[in-house]
Amino acid sequence: MKVVGLLASESANFLAIAYAKASEMATTFKNSGSSGREPLTGEFGWMGGIVKKVDSGYIIAAFSGATGEQDAEISQAGVDWLSSYY
Repeated sequence: MKVVGLLASESANFLAIAYAKASEMATTFKNSGSSGREPLTGEFGWMGGIVKKVDSGYIIAAFSGATGEQDAEISQAGVDWLSSYY
């Protein structure tokens, strides 16, 4: 986990949102918001997290603080960088 800038604003807890995205991906092995099923309790179906299968398991990157599309772009950059080490 790496926190960039603020953890929260007056109306949103960005760290909690990122963890919600990551926990959804950890059970579905699909990018957040694209599981194709109704979200379970504690999941919100928010777009912005990216998961990638690698030889040793999965890499999960989740970002929050922008639009879902922008969060996904940033998460994709993180997954791409991390996957170069696996």
